Parts: sequence; C-alpha cells; structure tokens
Amino acid sequence: NVTEEDKKKYKLFDYPQIYDGYKQRHILGIGDSSQLKAEKNMQVLNAELGPKKELKAFILIFRNQTNQAGIMQEAYWNGGNKNEFVLTIGVDNKNKIQWVYPFTWAEHSIVKVETKEYVLQQEDLNLENISNFLYDELSDNFVRKNFSEFNYLTVEPTGSSIAWSGFILTIITICLVFFFV
Repeated sequence: NVTEEDKKKYKLFDYPQIYDGYKQRHILGIGDSSQLKAEKNMQVLNAELGPKKELKAFILIFRNQTNQAGIMQEAYWNGGNKNEFVLTIGVDNKNKIQWVYPFTWAEHSIVKVETKEYVLQQEDLNLENISNFLYDELSDNFVRKNFSEFNYLTVEPTGSSIAWSGFILTIITICLVFFFV
C-alpha cells in the first residue's frame, strides 16, 4: 500500500483527469515546450493504437528521484489498468536520464525491455524521440494480456456471510411488503 507520505516523498502522480469531455494528458512531470510535440505524438499513439491494440500509454517524468519512485508509482496505480503501458523516467536537473522503469500487464515483457534499452541509450531526455519510438514499439510488440486465464480464481463466501445475507434480505423483503400493502 502506498501511503500519503510515500506520495509526497516520491512525488507520485494521480491518474490524469479527463477534461473537455474526452481529452487526457499522456505525459506528466515536465511542463516545458519540449513536451508539446511529444504530447501530440502520444495523443496520436493512443488514438490510433488504442482501438486497434486495446492500448493506453503514458510517460511519467520524475525529477531528482531514485528508481524507487517508478516502483512506488506502479504500486500507487496498482500495476496500471490491463490495457496500459506506463513508462516512468527519472531525470536530474539538467534532464539527463538517470533511470527507466516501464510497467504494464502486457502479455510479453519484450516491449518493456526494448523500451527501457532505447531510453537508457539517450543521454538527454528527448520526449519527442521517445514518443515516436513508443508508437513503433507498441504497434509492433504490445499484446494486451487476456485476463480470462485467471477465471479459475474464485472467492467462496463463508457460511456466516450467506446466513447474514439471507437474514438481511428477509428483513428488507418484509419491510417492503408492509410498505406496499
């Protein structure tokens, strides 16, 4: 579990809100002009690959944080949604890349490995290049995990919970009968 202190310490991001009815930010953490073109690229990526690959991609930038911030972000977002690819990148004050931590529920981890290697090869953060690479990489290698393979997992209610449910349902039914009669 991620506490409020963890959120503040690692400067974790809340899930981006939807605005203007359908828009959502896909790059969080840096608000300079280098982000504008990359944000447009990410919008195109999500618009084109979203329906085709059942995909939603985000890039989260952490300034002056350890790679623990990426791990905590994954925990905070509970591993992301089943169709998401989230790329967390740590940079210093001069936008030099320090670490990369992608997380996703994708069927194959090759997309995480290749993305991490590509980003780490860059010395300085270039969001436009990264967003262009992500389009190609996710288009070629992202396969959404089929969660039906977990259907064998079930939660059986206890005898007492079944009894309490029956008791409460009986009381509600009796009250409704009196009310309508």
